[in-house]
Amino acid sequence: MRKFILAFCSLFVWQHLTASVSLSPGQDVAAALAEQPLVTLLPGIHQLAAPLVIDQDRTIIFSNGAELVGSLPTLIRHQAGLLLLEGIGKAGALRNNSTTGSRGFLTEDRPSLIDLNHASDDRNLPVLVMRNIAVYGFNGIDGYHKRDDKKGVARLEVSNCYFDCVEKAIGFYFLEVGELKVTDSTFVNCDEAIMANCPMPGGAVVRGNIIRNFGRRGMMLGKAGQIADGCTTHLPNAIVQDNQLLGGGQRATLKDSYIQGILIYGHNLSVIGNIVRDVNRGKPVPGEIGRVLVDDEGKELSGIWIDTETQKHRRLAGAAIYLKANRAIVQGNICTNSGWRSVIEIKTGGKEHFASVMNNVVDGRALAQDDSFGFECNAGRSMWAGNVVYDMPNEAFVVRSGYENTFMNNLIVNARVGFALSGQAPGQGELIRGNRFINVEHPIALDSNLQPASGSDVYLPPAVRLAADEDLPQPSPEWLGRQVVRGEALYLCVLSQDQSLRWMELSGKLLPLRQFRVIGPELALNPEQSASAELGIAALDNPLHRGWKLSMTSSNERTIDPAEGHISYDRENFQTGTQSLKIAYQGVSGNWTLSQDVQLEAGKRYRAQAVVRGEEPLNLRLVVLDGAGKGNQVRAEDKAGWQRLSVDFVTPPHSGKVTLRVWSSKTNAGKAAWLDSVSLRELLEEELDEAGQVIVRPQVIWKELGENLLAGGDFQAQASSADGAQAAVLPKGWSLAMAPADKDLPAAECRQAVYERLEHPEITGALAIGFKAGGGNLLLSSSLKLTPGKRYRVTARLQSNLPRQVSLGVKTADGKNHSSKPEESTDWQTQTLDFTVPDTAGNSSIRIWANQLPAGELIRIAGMTVVELAGESVTPTQAVAE
Repeated sequence: MRKFILAFCSLFVWQHLTASVSLSPGQDVAAALAEQPLVTLLPGIHQLAAPLVIDQDRTIIFSNGAELVGSLPTLIRHQAGLLLLEGIGKAGALRNNSTTGSRGFLTEDRPSLIDLNHASDDRNLPVLVMRNIAVYGFNGIDGYHKRDDKKGVARLEVSNCYFDCVEKAIGFYFLEVGELKVTDSTFVNCDEAIMANCPMPGGAVVRGNIIRNFGRRGMMLGKAGQIADGCTTHLPNAIVQDNQLLGGGQRATLKDSYIQGILIYGHNLSVIGNIVRDVNRGKPVPGEIGRVLVDDEGKELSGIWIDTETQKHRRLAGAAIYLKANRAIVQGNICTNSGWRSVIEIKTGGKEHFASVMNNVVDGRALAQDDSFGFECNAGRSMWAGNVVYDMPNEAFVVRSGYENTFMNNLIVNARVGFALSGQAPGQGELIRGNRFINVEHPIALDSNLQPASGSDVYLPPAVRLAADEDLPQPSPEWLGRQVVRGEALYLCVLSQDQSLRWMELSGKLLPLRQFRVIGPELALNPEQSASAELGIAALDNPLHRGWKLSMTSSNERTIDPAEGHISYDRENFQTGTQSLKIAYQGVSGNWTLSQDVQLEAGKRYRAQAVVRGEEPLNLRLVVLDGAGKGNQVRAEDKAGWQRLSVDFVTPPHSGKVTLRVWSSKTNAGKAAWLDSVSLRELLEEELDEAGQVIVRPQVIWKELGENLLAGGDFQAQASSADGAQAAVLPKGWSLAMAPADKDLPAAECRQAVYERLEHPEITGALAIGFKAGGGNLLLSSSLKLTPGKRYRVTARLQSNLPRQVSLGVKTADGKNHSSKPEESTDWQTQTLDFTVPDTAGNSSIRIWANQLPAGELIRIAGMTVVELAGESVTPTQAVAE
């Protein structure tokens, strides 16, 4: 009672010290505001016949539930000055009975309560303060109409208010809001409660609000855009705390790509203590975790991709909390039954750093059954710790690798995958340790194939100690890779050759030191970026970037043509040769990748290097992808000038094909990067003793045994007996498969296979194969039953004018492909490949493979053989002699 008397007395004194007037219902509000800076509306309904125009400082007091009502395009058109709307006692009300309109920022059919789209004076921009006001209408505060002459808003402050709006309760776009503060207010039934899609140089505070039953989005702060375009720079600070978002997303249709509870673009963000509950789309699946969408034909969609008439493979997304941010705290939030593609996303492509995502509780009941995750971890140098993640239909954390994040002490319960590692080098640079997994099928796995993940910073739970008389636990996927110390013995849970999980007792010795020495020729194409002559490979002979395939996409995933001025040779800034390759996006931001495929020898160690320089050096990376899909990557340091990136790697035992890539992500427009010398060389491994001397060990050489096992491979003999050049009938057991580049061209019409007689001092004839028309890929093969566990050598004598595109290979019964390293010569060459037959039942396919073979180019094969090998241990001196 005492507080009420004090408030009443304060109002009484204020009205008598300031020019003011009190109006009863029926009196002219517009006329009073034209004369008086303060107008008090007495209880009742005050009807407006035309919008109130505010272009100077004005205060309207709503006494004990007074209402301002109309059926108008807007009730108040706020053009300049401070407008204070405050309810004393029972909340005042703004009610626009024109409650139907059109969605969008271009439409004129947009009835509102307060129109902030017509600011008239840059020196006196609108300041709107609302306290204890209830708002009812189509739009509440409308500042999102697109207008050519639009000016900004200096400040918006809303506290203890109530919004029941159809479209947007608070909406800003195409302007600047100096600062925004929304506290202790309630929003119901809005499609979007708070949308401030604009710069806010003074920051934002959104705290203590309740948002119920919204359509597509609860709140959005900051100017939307791409990281490379600086979307995090327009909101320099924001506090989003203690809000409750209770129900939303269900009014989204398949035309709506996104639903979100909280969406923020900015830096210096504090997102703490919010509750996001039941913000989802689609419907639950009885008895299962996750949800599905239903399309117009009644088909259930369990993933995040949809095909429409206007766009194929369009992504449907949704998150409880989604940030593009740096220097952010996301802590103590509870997100239940919310999201679709994810629950919490921090998404910056690794370019923005320093987010702390801690002590959040999320579940996956609202997520898509396929392709979804609890957390998307796409920031750089950030911490993800102490989070409780449960009931995930797919992945708990998806880790976009290579960005130096830390993941510790998270609890993951009931998930298919705990940490799914993605990126060109999955897991590299990411520290994952000390996490708890309960009922998680794959604790740490590759996102692409769910194989157990590895990396220098990827840690499974620590070793377990047992008493000497205790039994080892039963081997299971949760124990794979973990160690147990029992008494004085050490055990490791491993996957045995028969794919069963077993405990292996470890006993070890001190390993010798190793060093690696570069040997052999340079294997990279156009290593100094200075070649003028063609390489003979159409895909790599673009004169703009010779030796490389170049892919360029904008930040909004539009394909960019490099010839539009984005790439050039720089003859002033280079280290070797005569020039460097310079890439600088003009007028657009995005990602680019330079790549070249190189055929190496299987099972050998190599070193790839690239000398680079960049105005955004952290964007630059060198990566080597091998035939098994494993990536080895290194990132440039954050320093100016030239720097050398270096990656050592070992090719898989069954394939020597690698892809060498230099790439950049989230590149800003106008920011240049240079690529100079690139190197790919073989490494020789040497072991050193305690004195630092090279240890000389016996070597194994393989000698051929017995007869040729491959029937029908003597094509020279068959050509010699043929009557001139004639269409070849392949020997029994041989086949020739054609894959034309033009999918509409029948393979049979492209096939060319003839026996040719040759005038060559050593070779009298050959089988010639190729494309009569169209070009494409081809495969000549024969199936052979060989003895499991034994080693064999396949040899082919062949000639091609495109030697880099032709290789000898073997596909063994376990599905692995083994390939030889082709010689550079366009003359006749002998390709050789040694391989071991696995224990898997089945035949080995002996094959000649040609990739991207143009029409009219023939591969000539004189003969192919397969012989058994026997190993013999010899000294290095004997090996040289052999």
